[in-house]
Amino acid sequence: MSLLRLTDVSFRYPGAPAVLDGISVEARDAALVAVVGPNGAGKSTLLDVVAGLKRPRRASVW
Repeated sequence: MSLLRLTDVSFRYPGAPAVLDGISVEARDAALVAVVGPNGAGKSTLLDVVAGLKRPRRASVW
C-alpha cells in the first residue's frame, strides 16, 4: 500500500524556468525515503508541494 504517491509533479516560480518537471515517486509502507540533491535542485519546493504549501502547475498527490 502506498503512503504517498506523486505523479507528474511540475512547479515553476513566476518568471523562472521549471523547478520541478514531471516528478513521479511512490513511498510504500515502512519505507525510508530521502530527498537528496545539490543546492537549487528543488528539494524544498517538492516537500512544499507535498505539504500543500505550494500549488503545482500539474500533479497528482495522494
